[in-house]
Amino acid sequence: MDRKIQESPSILRDHIGVLLQQIDIKDKALKEAETFVKELILAADTVPASHLDLEEITKDGTTVINSIAAALIGEE
Repeated sequence: MDRKIQESPSILRDHIGVLLQQIDIKDKALKEAETFVKELILAADTVPASHLDLEEITKDGTTVINSIAAALIGEE
């Protein structure tokens, strides 16, 4: 019983460390998404729609969304 009590703080520290890593990954994914959206808004404001590469925008958007999804489910 004493051993379990002594190991608990270590296990708790490890678990907290994992949670902090997951939070960091999620923060990075959200920052990436924020940057992408800002760039998209800037492009929409400065470039005529006829000059936008919608296929490239869609591909980049999908990459950002997949990155966020992976971070949220803990795949990174």
